[in-house]
Amino acid sequence: MQHSTPATFLYSFLIRIVSYTTKLMFHSVHCYFKTENSSLNVPHPTILLANHVSEQDIVALSHVYPNIPDKTKFCFAMRQDIIEPDFLTKEFEPKGLIRFILWLIDKSQIVKVLLLYIGGIGVKRAFRDDARKLLKQGELRDLVDSQWDKLADGVLKGKNLFLFPEGKFSESGNLDSIKRGTFLIFKRIPNVAYNYVNFTYDFISEDKPVLHIGHGEISHFPQEADEHILANDIKAKLGNNYVLTQGNIFSYFLFRDDLKNGISEQDLTQKLESFMEKVKSGKKHFIAKDLLSEQLSSLFKQFVSKAIKSGFAKKNDSGIIQATDKLALTNFRNGKDMRRRNTYLYHYNQLKYYFEEFDTLYSEV
Repeated sequence: MQHSTPATFLYSFLIRIVSYTTKLMFHSVHCYFKTENSSLNVPHPTILLANHVSEQDIVALSHVYPNIPDKTKFCFAMRQDIIEPDFLTKEFEPKGLIRFILWLIDKSQIVKVLLLYIGGIGVKRAFRDDARKLLKQGELRDLVDSQWDKLADGVLKGKNLFLFPEGKFSESGNLDSIKRGTFLIFKRIPNVAYNYVNFTYDFISEDKPVLHIGHGEISHFPQEADEHILANDIKAKLGNNYVLTQGNIFSYFLFRDDLKNGISEQDLTQKLESFMEKVKSGKKHFIAKDLLSEQLSSLFKQFVSKAIKSGFAKKNDSGIIQATDKLALTNFRNGKDMRRRNTYLYHYNQLKYYFEEFDTLYSEV
């Protein structure tokens, strides 16, 4: 294995350019760390893992990179067709002036050059790209194996690897299953370590998403571990790294039995304040600063008002708040449909790995 490949000024500059699009994507971005020096330890060779929420994750990554002290170049998987001729015009099928602009970009090959420079490795998606033909020819397994070899080879040549171990967007709020390919890549790289970040999106508090990034701690892959041990370890680390936000904590309260039966706004707010005191005293979780502020009660009242206005809760003349049947909606076409039709359930699901702990704390307030 070669020594690590240091990042050049141009490499770091290109990543910084991506971060300049933050205001277009997010209301704000907040970072949280387990280390005292507010950094993410990613020595070579390391695989950096993250949960995969949306296309905005790419911009989110540009906020992770500055927190890595040792600026080593990364490699990452990308669709092979992105760097093939005329990708933009084929993918988006534009018309008029937009078609001409995308045609010029395609012909300049600037997208291909930039992606390859910052570490993109083109991989074919076997179950989308000619899968039937490959199965018929008996070449599907060879293709899949070659994709893992490509990514592992990037690490063996001195780069670190960035990977979404779920392999696709997880749009239901919680983590999807960890793909077997993650294990196969780990097996191909001797003495590899891994670290992780969690992207916790709050789609409720502001007009644009508020992004909270929980940075993890370095771990080492035990050579004797099988794919199930590795998958469970990764899910536990990512699942227990969600940041507590207005969106998920307040949504958690909407799903309490107190709301099903009806509770006064004053009693509910007092429960929230007592609950958050217990959570803070445990010092186990990343907590968004607005949940630690004196504005907690007023923020919660604004949240409840939104839920009432959108029909997920109701309030009678006596000030009793109660959840409606709309909050129990679970019939969705997909995860994206869930976030659109019942965003409170989406945010509630972010706390899946905390349910047992939080249910106990709630019973004590």
